Amino acid sequence: MNFLSRVKQLFGMTDQTPDLAGMFTAESSGRPIRPNENLVIVSSASLHEIRTIINGFRERYKDDGLHLDFQLAADGQGNFAITFPGDITFVYLCYLVNYLTYPIEVNRHFEVVGWTSVRPQKGLNEHRIAGKEVMLYIPPDDSEYDTVWLVTGQNELFKIPFTSFHPVLLAPNTGRAFQSKPHDEDGNWEIIK
Repeated sequence: MNFLSRVKQLFGMTDQTPDLAGMFTAESSGRPIRPNENLVIVSSASLHEIRTIINGFRERYKDDGLHLDFQLAADGQGNFAITFPGDITFVYLCYLVNYLTYPIEVNRHFEVVGWTSVRPQKGLNEHRIAGKEVMLYIPPDDSEYDTVWLVTGQNELFKIPFTSFHPVLLAPNTGRAFQSKPHDEDGNWEIIK
């Protein structure tokens, strides 16, 4: 069973389950993962790297009043799922996907994919993506380092520069196709305490 299928099982999700959402504290609480709106998956990392990067992100945005409460799960093969018992604005979720891809604390890049539903109250009032489930990522050939790419369920591709946060439609979609948020099915995940 592939990585995304294992994540589906961990979270006990169906296609009707709301997305997973939020941010994090220094350590996860060990509580059962509660579905909300955001999910982030980081591939090919170590637990030490993930914790170091998350702590760096927390430190970077602490003066903004951002309280980060997270739960972390691992599949034992270097893949981590980050869920959020609280909530996070769309803007900070975009920052997190970018930060996990290009961490300051670790001298390498990671493949990161995030999922959320975009609502105007989450920091972005863009009619073409509002109310839609979206997938966030950074393409492997990125050379700007201050953007995130967003794909809607209809495979509309947007680039969101951090300078303006105004989504730029890229037509035709030359990036990744939308993949639904994974729903764990085989239980090979362990919640990290």
